[in-house]
Amino acid sequence: MATTDNVNYTLTHTFTANGGVKFRQDGGWGTNWGGTSFPSGTGVLNSPNNIPVTPGTYNITFNRTTGAYNFVSTIVSDNISFYGGFNSNATPGESLSTPDGITYSKSDFYFNAANVKFYKSNAPITTWGGTTFPSGNAVENGGDIPLTSGYYNITFNKNTLAYSFEASSVSLIGDGISGGGWTTDIALTSTDGGKTFTKSGLQLVAGGVKFRVNNAWAVNWGGTAFPSGTGDFNSSNNIPTTAGTYDVTFNRETAAYTFTASTMAVVDINKSKFKSFVSEGKLYTSQKGNVDIQVYDFSGKLVKKLNANVSSNNGLELNLPQKGNYLIKINNEVVKISY
Repeated sequence: MATTDNVNYTLTHTFTANGGVKFRQDGGWGTNWGGTSFPSGTGVLNSPNNIPVTPGTYNITFNRTTGAYNFVSTIVSDNISFYGGFNSNATPGESLSTPDGITYSKSDFYFNAANVKFYKSNAPITTWGGTTFPSGNAVENGGDIPLTSGYYNITFNKNTLAYSFEASSVSLIGDGISGGGWTTDIALTSTDGGKTFTKSGLQLVAGGVKFRVNNAWAVNWGGTAFPSGTGDFNSSNNIPTTAGTYDVTFNRETAAYTFTASTMAVVDINKSKFKSFVSEGKLYTSQKGNVDIQVYDFSGKLVKKLNANVSSNNGLELNLPQKGNYLIKINNEVVKISY
C-alpha cells in the first residue's frame, strides 16, 4: 500500500472471490490488523479474525494509528441493503456489496429472526419484498420474504429482481481425513438453516482437521480436544484425530463438536439367512451388476475398498491382508465375518 505520511495507506485492488484479508506491517505477521466487518470498520491489532471481502474493485484506505479501514467500490452503484426481523425492521439495514452494480451479495450473514426485505436508500428510495423462500423474484413494495432464522449467503439482482438465500456451508478439511488433505473439503449436512451440521460414516486417520465456512478460511474453527470439544474461532490449532469411522456433529452457534464412533447395523451370518457370505476368502453375493464393497476391521478402520461387476456365482476373491474379524459392507448390506 502507498503512503505519504506513514500513517494513512491506500491501494486500489480487485478481488475475484469471497475470502478474508488482513493488513500487516513489513510483510510479516508480527504486526497485523484483522476485523469482522466489511466494507468498513476498525482493524484490531493482531486479531485472529480476517476481514470478509467480497468480489469487486475497491479503493482501499487504512489508518495505521487508529486501525480504521474502508473498501470503497469503484463501481457506480445503488446503495442496496436488506432489513427485517433480525434488526426490528430498521432501514437501511445491512449493506450488500456489488462487483458490477447489478448483482449484490453478502456472505454468511446470521438471521436470528424471521422475514426480510431488500431496500435501496438512494433516490428513488425503493423497497422490495417477496412471497417465496429461499429464492424467488422480488416485487416492489411486496410483503416480507418468509425467511427462517439461520446463516445464509445472500444474492440480489437489481435488474431481474431475482434473489437467493443459500444456507452457508460448513465442511471439514485436513490431513486427518482418510484420502483427504488441506485442499479437499468434506461437506456436512444441515436441516435447520445452517446451525447444526452432521456427517455419518466419516473415515479418519491420525492427523488434524478443522471446520470452515463456504470452503474458505475467513471463518473456521480449530481445537485441541478429540473426540469432543468446543471449537476455537479462527484458531491456529488443528483438531487432532484418531483413526476410525465416525459420525460427526458440529453446532455452529456454540462451536461444540463431537466425533462418535459409527455404529453400523450388523447381521451375524451364522444366525441369519443373508444374501452374502464369505467362504475361504471369497465373497459370495446374490447382488449383481456394479457392487461397491468396503471391508472394515472392528475398530472401524477401512481395510479395503473395491468396486466389482458381479455377474456369476463363482465368488469374488477379497485378498484380505490377514486373518481376523471383519465387517463387510456390500452396497447397503453389512455382514460380520471371521476370516
